[in-house]
Amino acid sequence: MNEHNKVVLITGANSGVGLELTKKLLSQGWAVVALIRSDFPNDQPIIIDALKKKHLRVYKADLADFSSLRNALGQIKKNEAQIICFSTMQESLLLNINIPNKGVKYISRLIH
Repeated sequence: MNEHNKVVLITGANSGVGLELTKKLLSQGWAVVALIRSDFPNDQPIIIDALKKKHLRVYKADLADFSSLRNALGQIKKNEAQIICFSTMQESLLLNINIPNKGVKYISRLIH
């Protein structure tokens, strides 16, 4: 798999464990689609560089607000050709997920 195919969606990517996971995956050549409520810290060089290079793409939503979440997911579906992994910090698991233009094709757990 080349680095252009390695795309992960991370909720809570801007703080705590989510931020550390985001930085780790960016350093390993992954592109990160971040679904966040507030901005990234502005003192993280890897984050600033990834934003400039479009290796980090940000979508804002409040996960507790269904309308906000639906709008953000609609933008992700429109703009992102394929997301192969999904990480939600609330569940602490990774899912292998392929999202083609017409919806979810398959979902399976990765062992970690």
